[in-house]
Amino acid sequence: MDYLVRAFEGNIDSVLEGERAVVARINTSGIDRLKTIIDPLGCDVSHFNKTRSVLWNHGLDPIRGTVPIGAGWAKVRRAERDMLGKTTFAKDDFSNQLFDAYKDGTLRGWSIKAGVHEASPPTKEEIRSNPALEECETIYRRWDLIEFSATPTPGNSDCLTMLVSRGLITAPEGYVPPKLPDDFPCDQEIEDGPEVRTAPYIETDGKTWTIYHANGQRCMALPDPEMADECLRLLVSKPESKRDYYAAEAAQALAETRRMFGDISTEIKEYIDLYRHGRV
Repeated sequence: MDYLVRAFEGNIDSVLEGERAVVARINTSGIDRLKTIIDPLGCDVSHFNKTRSVLWNHGLDPIRGTVPIGAGWAKVRRAERDMLGKTTFAKDDFSNQLFDAYKDGTLRGWSIKAGVHEASPPTKEEIRSNPALEECETIYRRWDLIEFSATPTPGNSDCLTMLVSRGLITAPEGYVPPKLPDDFPCDQEIEDGPEVRTAPYIETDGKTWTIYHANGQRCMALPDPEMADECLRLLVSKPESKRDYYAAEAAQALAETRRMFGDISTEIKEYIDLYRHGRV
C-alpha cells in the first residue's frame, strides 16, 4: 500500500466550546497544488473511526511526537463530495493551546494521511464532462483514511507570530519576533485532576455514537455523528418550548428502530446461511 499526505488550509464548520471540539472539512474533491485529487467518495473511514486518534502534524513534531491531541471521527459526505472531521481536544496544555488557536483563527490547517489502493489519471470521458480535470495528473480513487492531523499553515505574519509565541511551531530561520503589546493574551495554567463532566457528551466506537448524561448515564445511541451532534445540542440548549425535547426523543426512537431492524436483518441472513448448509 502506498501512503500519501496532503495538508491544506481547511474550512472550519463549527467550534463547539462546551465540548472543546472543532468540526472541519478535512478533504474535498478539488484539485490540490500537486495536481492530484484524493477522491472523498473513494475513502474508507472505518480504520480511522476505530482508532480515532488525532495527532499534531502527523506525529512528526520532535517534542509532541505521536501523543494524540484529541479524539475524533471522520465522515464522507456524498452529496457535497467532501469529508468532515471532528476533533475533541485533550485536556493537556499543548492541546488546549491548539484548540484556542483554532477558535481564534490562528490555526486553520488540517492534513490527511491516506493509504492508497487505486490511482490513475483522469479518463477522456471524465475530462470531457469536467474540463477542469485537464489540470489534474492523478486521481486517487480508492484509499483508506489512516489518520488526520492538525497542522500549521499560517496565512499571515500575525498568525506566525502567535504560533511561535505559543510554542506551537519552531521559529523559521532568521525570524525576529516583534514586540508584543502589554495586553497580548497569555496562556493560563490548567489544573491537573480527574475529568469532571458537567454536560452531556458523546462517545463512539466508530459505528454507533452514544450520548451520555453528565453523570455517565446512557441517554441514546445514534447511527450517525451529525445526528448525534444535533441531539447533543438539543439536550444542552435551553429550549423555549418542549419542541427540542420532542425532537431528541424522536431521534432516539429512530435510532432504536434502525437498531431493531438491523438485528432482524442479521438474524435473517444467519438463518439463510444455515439453511443453505442444511443445518435447519
